[in-house]
Amino acid sequence: MNQVASAVNQTLELNLVLDEILVRVLEVTGYDCGLISYIDRETEQLVLAVQHNLPDAMVERLQAKGLEGTPCDLVFKSGKTIHIPNLETLPEDVLSLQQDLPAYWTYGNIEQTFNGPRKFGFKAYLGTPIVAKGRSLGTVCVFSSSQVSIPPRRITLIEAVGQQVGVAVD
Repeated sequence: MNQVASAVNQTLELNLVLDEILVRVLEVTGYDCGLISYIDRETEQLVLAVQHNLPDAMVERLQAKGLEGTPCDLVFKSGKTIHIPNLETLPEDVLSLQQDLPAYWTYGNIEQTFNGPRKFGFKAYLGTPIVAKGRSLGTVCVFSSSQVSIPPRRITLIEAVGQQVGVAVD
């Protein structure tokens, strides 16, 4: 957490800060790759801010089509941290998000939301909202090519990172 706060304080160049934070999150979680997104104030859509080690085809798709309907969008719109140690078997708490999202989640069922990462060979996912002043401003999302279970204390740390990043994005 100290390294994240230090990165936020070192520069006003947002993408440099976000890139450094993403690298730290990957180190802490042991995941292979990830991204940080934030809301474009004009379009009100999530945009890819920085990424690390994502497959080129995935980056191209996210840049061309945006993040709508992706797991990161689900994190953003639900305002909840989502941890899926095994993308082949979604936890009940993730599947139950479907009940809370009917007003704006028009991208099919929650299960379909994770087809994209599965197609790129990912086996695990962790995403947390970037929050400042009670508003969701974006997401920190990481992916792994192997199944990875993160202990609850580490998830709490990643949520705190999302709040710290919220200060930088805001």
